[in-house]
Amino acid sequence: MLVTPAPFQARLTWVDLRRLQLLRAQETVARVRYISLPPERAFVTFPIDGDKTLICAGIEMRSGDMVFHAFGERFHERTIAPSRWGTLSMRVEALSLFGRTLTGDDIAPPPTGLVIHPKSTDRLQLLRLHARASRMVETKIELIGHPEVSRALEEDLIWALVTCLSADGRQDVRSLREPLMVQFEEALAAHSDHIPGVTEICDIIGTSQSILQSCCSNVLGMNPARYLYLRRLTLVQGLLTRTGEGHASTSDLPRQHGFADVHHFVTEYQRAFGSLPAQFKWDS
Repeated sequence: MLVTPAPFQARLTWVDLRRLQLLRAQETVARVRYISLPPERAFVTFPIDGDKTLICAGIEMRSGDMVFHAFGERFHERTIAPSRWGTLSMRVEALSLFGRTLTGDDIAPPPTGLVIHPKSTDRLQLLRLHARASRMVETKIELIGHPEVSRALEEDLIWALVTCLSADGRQDVRSLREPLMVQFEEALAAHSDHIPGVTEICDIIGTSQSILQSCCSNVLGMNPARYLYLRRLTLVQGLLTRTGEGHASTSDLPRQHGFADVHHFVTEYQRAFGSLPAQFKWDS
């Protein structure tokens, strides 16, 4: 979900090797998202090339940081500017096996997310290999399909990943705020037909507005009212995009989701997404 109204563009490069998957992303504007990771895979996220715009569960990522995510972790991730970041993931049992083979230690996702501070040389080696795999897919995709090339690249990446995950410097990512923010998202998911207001949300999750305000400011970078407003705007966008041609009017959709003034909705929608869908019809 976009944090500020601006045209959004992203470039995503996905590489699926035999035992390792990687993603390289470049995004043009700030955004926030709620992530639920599958429990059968281990995930590592990191900023690219010294980028300092990534914030994970309210923890600002510094240059050189990596996040080793917990089993099935649920958390908020946001950026504060155009950003570049990457991920690596492996099945949990495969990471454990390589950890024992390469270091003698059993490496597994931690009970709570950890910020890891690997040695600079180890981190740079991982970033170089990650970039090489991405460039190969972007410019010479036939090479990644070559068994010997992909196997050698994957082995080098796994070695570099295990080395980084064995680093001593660690910081717990989880804060007291994030469990409450997970409850916040669960309450929103339970009301998929509409987005509750701040007072209703606080009653559902059993907290005060001041506590929710503090948590949202830290984790989301905005107050809960603003977040709910952007959620409603994004929800209507999705409904409008899925609405087929031939409807006499779709102006009821904004009203059904709390936008009483359709003129104001149109202005806000155009600021956020650039233009209205062709199927949006209303009496101006």
